[in-house]
Amino acid sequence: MNKTIRLITIITLLLVTNAKAQEIATLTVSDFEITVGENNTITIESDIALNDYCSFQFDLLLPEGITIPYNMNPDEEEEQFGYFDSEAEEWIPAIESGITKSSHTLACSKIDGGYRFVCYHPKFTYFKSGSKNVLTIILQADNEAVNGVYRPTLGGTMFIANKDEHFTPEVNAGTAIVKGSDKSITFEFTMSDAIWGTLMLPFDANVPAGIVAYSCTGVDGNSVILNESSTIYANTPYLLNGIPGTYSFTGIPNAEKNEYSSGCMNGVHSATTIYSGYVLQENDGIVAFYRVNENKPIEVPAGHCYINVTGDAMYIRIDRTTGINEMDYNTEGSEIYYINGINVESTENNRIYIINNKKKYIK
Repeated sequence: MNKTIRLITIITLLLVTNAKAQEIATLTVSDFEITVGENNTITIESDIALNDYCSFQFDLLLPEGITIPYNMNPDEEEEQFGYFDSEAEEWIPAIESGITKSSHTLACSKIDGGYRFVCYHPKFTYFKSGSKNVLTIILQADNEAVNGVYRPTLGGTMFIANKDEHFTPEVNAGTAIVKGSDKSITFEFTMSDAIWGTLMLPFDANVPAGIVAYSCTGVDGNSVILNESSTIYANTPYLLNGIPGTYSFTGIPNAEKNEYSSGCMNGVHSATTIYSGYVLQENDGIVAFYRVNENKPIEVPAGHCYINVTGDAMYIRIDRTTGINEMDYNTEGSEIYYINGINVESTENNRIYIINNKKKYIK
């Protein structure tokens, strides 16, 4: 590999118009954990040896404050990405490839949100290394890095066999645990017209007006069992019910992994694909946790949750619960308020109200 890593404007050279069937690789971005002021390594690997390809291009997208060491040795001006190890008294390159030949040129440039990599050979010489390690990259965390769990991934991926053949691989994102500065972040949760949603935060928060939070302690037959919670605790999955709208939560994140469990529910801090369990959806007007088909996995968005039990039931209802006083209630002649204190004349189904100073669920 050419150790001189320069920005090479060769995108137009790699444009192709014709593709044929190839053995399609899946690229996996490794997990890593990093602390401010320290280094760690991330790898990008293929599940097959990329012997029949000569070039590649992709963007590595990283959390804020995570960078590749750049020009840290003033005596090695030609070495742009890397750092000088004072103990070993040698230059350590920050970017290495297991598949490229010495005749290939590997270029790296900073882009918004990460780095762009382009590797090519002007005569379309194949890699022929037999290795599955596309890149090994040293990362460092600066003072802009914020505590949290993130999903480093690839974008704009393309592998080229020759001037007429290319493929776009699937990508498995990694999980990055960043132990950074104690900066607060804001997470916005949108309650849809379905009036139910799931939430997991990386910090403690108060339950906002207009919302009731429930922990899911288990499943009874075809219904989920809920217990009302007066506080939203960090790294704890909840089911929320309330008035549609956008709610903001602000705090200092404190999470040491991507996924946490409580009762029958799992929550994720970064988007995660699941192959079993139940996810909250509205189908044909019925809001429930619907079973995930293992042949059609579902991505759970960051900050949301799913039921972790397995079974044959098509869905798990949320309309039979514990922790709510009376499922049905006669409201005639009563003083009725939304849970945010707004007075109303009548009730609607599947909502929570304050009726005669008591919280009631109207089925």
